[in-house]
Amino acid sequence: NQATDLSWIYREELGHPKRQSFEHTNISSPSFTAVWLLVLFLVHFLCSMNRQFLSALMALVLVHGSLAFLTTTSLATQSVTTTAAARQQRSWITTTRNLAGRDDDNDDERYQAALAHNKRRTDVRIFLTQRALQSFIDLLIGLRHPHTVRWLEEQLDFSNLESYHGTGGLDLTRFADWDSLLLDLLQRPNDVVIVAARRRGRGHGGWSSNNPHLEDRFVEFEIDIEPASLVTRLLSVRQQIANEWIDDLNTLVAVNELILGSYHELQNQSRNDEQQEDSLDTAKNNDNDDVNVAGERVNIEDLTTPYSDTLSRQQQQQQPFAYERKATVFLNNKIEEEWERGGMPSSSLRKGSFDLLSLLATQEAIHTVLRQYMEQREERHVSFKWLRDFYTNRLEEYFDGHGKFGRCDDFLQELLLTPPTVVTDDNTMELVDPLRIAEDLIQARSIVALEWKDIMKHLVPSDHMELQKDILAVRMGQSPPERSQPTTASESSSTGGVDIFGEFE
Repeated sequence: NQATDLSWIYREELGHPKRQSFEHTNISSPSFTAVWLLVLFLVHFLCSMNRQFLSALMALVLVHGSLAFLTTTSLATQSVTTTAAARQQRSWITTTRNLAGRDDDNDDERYQAALAHNKRRTDVRIFLTQRALQSFIDLLIGLRHPHTVRWLEEQLDFSNLESYHGTGGLDLTRFADWDSLLLDLLQRPNDVVIVAARRRGRGHGGWSSNNPHLEDRFVEFEIDIEPASLVTRLLSVRQQIANEWIDDLNTLVAVNELILGSYHELQNQSRNDEQQEDSLDTAKNNDNDDVNVAGERVNIEDLTTPYSDTLSRQQQQQQPFAYERKATVFLNNKIEEEWERGGMPSSSLRKGSFDLLSLLATQEAIHTVLRQYMEQREERHVSFKWLRDFYTNRLEEYFDGHGKFGRCDDFLQELLLTPPTVVTDDNTMELVDPLRIAEDLIQARSIVALEWKDIMKHLVPSDHMELQKDILAVRMGQSPPERSQPTTASESSSTGGVDIFGEFE
């Protein structure tokens, strides 16, 4: 339930108009018949003086007419058979997709469930709660409160969450909204944790570890656990992270504006360096096996730069970066500026949170572009299918689960280094340019970052104010009020940004 459900991106595939166009086959050819009539008239005019030749020609025309009639009948029968077979094949495809859980027009519930799961999966407010919990656990470990950490792990059913580096750290089935985890803690009664510490014994308290007659002695003491107090501290950490993300999302937008320019600059520099090396090699070695045209050495690799079909994905990842990754530099400069101004110290996991925030924004941008391509249908249908396959084949590697730093940059780099592809679909050929798709993704990610910044600035403080009322009610002995159905950040946000790629689902 922490993975991304992509059933929704297969919904529009079978209903595409191109897949039904082959039924309307026109077997009549009036222009062909008119040409033959004109030819017959000319032949009759030219051969009017020779009756024997004319009789032979008329016999040939009758034979040809009979053959044409039989051919037309055969084509009509074949067309009807093809149409029936096409309908049967499309019915079989629909049935197969239904069994696989995709493209079932009658099963809207599954589609809506998959779409709702994706909304929660990329909801920035749920992710903010996850990072607040991880930072709070890291803070407790630093303050030597492992008993509180173990209590949280037992109550919320997780382990080693502080070391998890991914965007899907919470159980989205159990905690379907940003405050579900906090309300779950609020409803739990106060608890007492008994901690037993060894007071003296072998190898402890200055006693010898080799004395078998020494017995271990323990002292027990009780530690009170007040869930309402923990929720209050979690909200404080969550608000601090939200304030940091306001600046970090601005940093992400600034980085987006530099990616394509850096990419083109590095590719031009690489091409110039290769040309200089080729000219030096040519001057040193005139007896090389390469092709020389007008004294210049022509390298086949130059024709594929900056792309290369012969390189595997592993080789591409081992190559130098396709663009300068300046996000970490910008973030470090921002942290130093805040420190010099005497501001609040950054949260313990700020750099990791920024890396995962960029990854989640990239995934939300991909979903946005896929929805926009689906709405354009024929115009971007091939690009939609190509991006869908490119994304789903790399979903587990880059977006789901625990992973390394810089996965969003690795995904964009692989997309930028992918060569243009000619895709054939329904007897039509279309050129798919990954560079243009990357431009759409980067632009969509900037729009996502600006909307999320507005959520951090306006929506999160109001959310915390409502939850503070629930905490106050619990501390006064009342039960927290029931909440309505969970809503995602995009649904509850009342601010509207520049809508270039269509409304966010």
